[in-house]
Amino acid sequence: MENQERIKVLIVDDNEDDRQTYRDLISKTAFHALDVYEAENADDALKMLGESSVDCVLLDSHLSGTDVYELLGDIRKGRPFLPIVMIMDHGDAYIARSALQAGATDFLQKERLIPLDMEHALTNAMERCTMEEFSYTQNEERARLLQELTDANLHLKEFSRTVAHDLRSPLGTIVSLTEMARISPENLPVSEMMDKVEGASRKMMSFISGLLEFSASEENRGEREEVDLNQLIKEAAEFVSEGLKEKTATIDTQENLPSFKGHRLKMLQVFINLMGNAAKYSKPDEALHLKIYCEEIERSSDAQGSDQDSGHKLLRIVVQDNGLGMKPEDCSKIFAPFQRVHEERDIEGSGIGLATVKNIVHSHGGDICAESELGVGTKFSITLPMAGNVKTGPTFVRREVRLECKEDVIVKTRVFHINDAEHPIRILEESRSGKKARLNSKIPLHEKDVLLLNEKEKYEVQWVRDLPEEGMEFGLKILR
Repeated sequence: MENQERIKVLIVDDNEDDRQTYRDLISKTAFHALDVYEAENADDALKMLGESSVDCVLLDSHLSGTDVYELLGDIRKGRPFLPIVMIMDHGDAYIARSALQAGATDFLQKERLIPLDMEHALTNAMERCTMEEFSYTQNEERARLLQELTDANLHLKEFSRTVAHDLRSPLGTIVSLTEMARISPENLPVSEMMDKVEGASRKMMSFISGLLEFSASEENRGEREEVDLNQLIKEAAEFVSEGLKEKTATIDTQENLPSFKGHRLKMLQVFINLMGNAAKYSKPDEALHLKIYCEEIERSSDAQGSDQDSGHKLLRIVVQDNGLGMKPEDCSKIFAPFQRVHEERDIEGSGIGLATVKNIVHSHGGDICAESELGVGTKFSITLPMAGNVKTGPTFVRREVRLECKEDVIVKTRVFHINDAEHPIRILEESRSGKKARLNSKIPLHEKDVLLLNEKEKYEVQWVRDLPEEGMEFGLKILR
């Protein structure tokens, strides 16, 4: 009996003698694990119901200065399935019916009240409300599942219609060409026909591959592991290095990115897709510039959860480019399968990549959204449950890692942003080509690193020497 959950009963009556009578009756029932609380008026009762997890209410039908039926309605607004037993002075059928219609679960007559009546009323009220709440919950769940099934069927119909349409186009091209070759082969050179057939076939193969990737992204198999975001971005950049090289791309990556729990290969696919899209949708007359950074944020009350997340911290990862961009109203469309905001004749693609990305991120208990401006660029924000705390460096210096494609090789450059006003650098010697400087603190500066002073002056580190005392000296070459 010690482990039995205690039942909390609230007596609402403005008469102290009546409250004591109900206490005595309750003490003589078969309820052993029971706590009794008291309230003299409606305000105290509502306050106590808001602060405590009361299991049942005994409510007197005559509270001074209170419309009891209105009080019943107020209680029902906050606790729709709370058992409420109304105690009346006499057994008038109209009053009893009115009490039940207003929200009372059961009623008792104050006169000739015995412990057994009290026990039956409390038991019946709690059992009835438990069944009502269970039935309501089941109905809500049934309605939710029915709506999900309806939405899924509509989505499947639209999906099937789009797949059929997109597959019909290359197949129609192949059929038309073969029919023309059969009817009048002399009017269609073989090499030209084969080129067109090959192009249509490759388009269809690309589309089918995209479908398979999209289907696989909805699966959630395998154990999750701690994923190093620094390594993941490096691998993704290497995978799409050819496309980045063609766009003379630079990638500014925040250094010391944190880790998160996830499926490494699937998340690698996410960043390959985002970085590949940045290259594909870049401006033809401007070098591509990618910026990747992250921040720790608090989980909001309506944020999507994760079975792997035990805390309230989320990691927001941002991938930002200076590409073609899109209209802001198109940002929500691009994550749906086969939705494209750029003309297919201008830029090839299956329209499945970002839908796959969204599925993968959602399977990790996260979310993804896009912000964009036509002609300016696009920013993708991914939120994921964290695996640990974000590592931070000194407050006066911000470090990035830039990845740049040079002759098929990805070159990694560390960039140190230093605010001279917060942490002054002392210039010891100065020439037309460079400077010798001293910093009173030590930072992990190395030869060939880039130092950006006050976001204006840009230098390449030529040499570094730690001082015996606190601080360091280094040589700087001016970068134009």
